[in-house]
Amino acid sequence: MKTVAVILASGSGARMNIKENKLTYKIGAKPVIERTLEAFQKSDDIDAIILVASDKEHFMPFAARFSKVIGIVCGGESRAESVKCGLKKTGGFDIVAIHDGDRPFVSQKIISDTVAEAVKSGAAVPGIPVTDTIKLVSCGKIEKTVDRSTLCRVQTPQVFWKDLICNAYEGELTGVTDDASLVEKTHKVSVVSGSEDNIKLTTKHDLDIAEIIAKKADGDN
Repeated sequence: MKTVAVILASGSGARMNIKENKLTYKIGAKPVIERTLEAFQKSDDIDAIILVASDKEHFMPFAARFSKVIGIVCGGESRAESVKCGLKKTGGFDIVAIHDGDRPFVSQKIISDTVAEAVKSGAAVPGIPVTDTIKLVSCGKIEKTVDRSTLCRVQTPQVFWKDLICNAYEGELTGVTDDASLVEKTHKVSVVSGSEDNIKLTTKHDLDIAEIIAKKADGDN
């Protein structure tokens, strides 16, 4: 079975209050998008990569360094619309792995475990247990405490049989923040172990954490 990774690089990083696109911001010695592409380039479970970018020309020099990148497509106005743009280019593949480009520290084990589970069951995502106490709040008042033993924080890559995810994206996309939420309507989604290092770079504070993770990761290379 052939697996293609759809890497989303359409975000700008406006919430970080930095001057450049967060995907090209350097963490350690490497730009974020280079770290992300490198992880999927190295994976024996990934046959090809499609990069979904806000500016194709801007990302071409980064994509050109990786032989598995078979195309760059323009993203949409939302994450969901960008995924849909990428899915249109997945013909000829059996499995699709959708990953946030601003998660540059995804491990080879997470990629391998998620792909393997998706091949077997049709849909899989990495997740990590919720350790904080979670409260349901309404109008600034606590309504109840939620049982955290049933909760997890879901990460990417989210991996699916191609027909399953393509069909899911034919529906309404308003408010969709991850791919599994669409597939869950018709198919059970399995969860494999994620990692605290597989962070999504959203705020300026995340960049500080990323520098620490990069020192550890680069030291292993």
